[in-house]
Amino acid sequence: MAETIYALSSGGLPSGVAIIRISGPDCHDVIECICPEFEFGKPIGLSGIFDPEQGNLVDKGLILTFVGPHSFTGEDIVEFHVHGGRAVVDAVLALLEKIDGLRHAEPGEFTYRAFENGKLDLTQVEGLADLIASESEAQRKLAIEAVGGRPRALLEKWLYQLVSMRSLIEAEIDFVDEEDIPGSVSDQVWSQLEIMIGELDQHLASVNTGQIIKNGFRVTLLGKPNAGKSTLLNCLAGRDVAIVTDIPGTTRDLLEVRLNLGGQVIIVTDTAGIHKTDDLIEKEGVKRAHQSAETSDMTIWLHAADDKLSMVNDATAADLLVISKADKVVLIETTKFPIDYDLAISSLNEESIEKLVNRISQAAGQSVSGSEDILFSRQRQKEGLLAAYNALCKAKNGVTEPLEVRAENMRIASDSLGKLIGRVDVEDILGRIFSEFCVGK
Repeated sequence: MAETIYALSSGGLPSGVAIIRISGPDCHDVIECICPEFEFGKPIGLSGIFDPEQGNLVDKGLILTFVGPHSFTGEDIVEFHVHGGRAVVDAVLALLEKIDGLRHAEPGEFTYRAFENGKLDLTQVEGLADLIASESEAQRKLAIEAVGGRPRALLEKWLYQLVSMRSLIEAEIDFVDEEDIPGSVSDQVWSQLEIMIGELDQHLASVNTGQIIKNGFRVTLLGKPNAGKSTLLNCLAGRDVAIVTDIPGTTRDLLEVRLNLGGQVIIVTDTAGIHKTDDLIEKEGVKRAHQSAETSDMTIWLHAADDKLSMVNDATAADLLVISKADKVVLIETTKFPIDYDLAISSLNEESIEKLVNRISQAAGQSVSGSEDILFSRQRQKEGLLAAYNALCKAKNGVTEPLEVRAENMRIASDSLGKLIGRVDVEDILGRIFSEFCVGK
């Protein structure tokens, strides 16, 4: 029998209300021990919480009970909604600690029990974690789709189809002499398999977009030393994140800020100035700047308006060329400046900064267009889908291979998809054969 676990399930203290959750077979005994005024099984009620040894009142709050399996974990659950003072919460937790059979929950253990008891699959568990960690509206929408079971429904559909297709192949292999098994029944499998491969391909193509939503749209600021990158970072953040001086090379490492623009998380990275140097620390800073640019979704090259020297070659590869410190030089027309540029900004001109923010927000929005159809965003999910896709392609294209080999590739695909939701069905194959082909006579 599972142990009964408990923990503070609400946010940091102090707070208006604190929620202490208990899950397991001893919930009934807990209520009898410290809430004698309350009857377990009653959905909700106001009750005193008492110290059974001293008999004194510890607090008074709402008591909620959820009788398993109709609960989050699938077990009996009790929740104490008490006042959110540290002393109150500590006192209630101390009472629970004294009750035999109870122990403090490990991190994520309530959700793990929900998974173990079939209340959630792995994609829902991952979605729940993403929902709790969500910072933007786009992240919330993506996570709520997972919690709601859309990825699970799609994966179960694919698994069911694979079971059906494999059962046809297995029937032809194992029961070819049976009169009620038509010859070459597996021929109808390959057209169905091609449709599934196409669906997998579409969802694989959307994973990168899902990862941008989940992890944030990454923007790297590049430029020569003293080009105004750190000043721009501070303007975007609305606070002093980076040290700003007139001395070139002040920034030597990567600095990041997280912004929420248009309902999407934008991660802006300030970098060391790009230039040739013999200084080992500055060399490492330049190296990290290039590495950040390579992994970014957007790069912005800043060139100071009062810098009449030639551009660094890296500028031509940037997504956006921005003239910084525009207040120091009057820029009337692009043709009057030595280089073509996309925007001219000044930290003293809020309107110019707003124009840049709009360009970044627009690029971020374009990167996640069509996100309502995205169901997968984690690397584990991408790897599982890719393994299934490759296995199914082998099964479809292996026309010269024995049916046993092609069926094995389909089994590999089933296992890969099954791992995404936390299960791999094996006995379903025979079950489908016997039910559809009457071979168990």
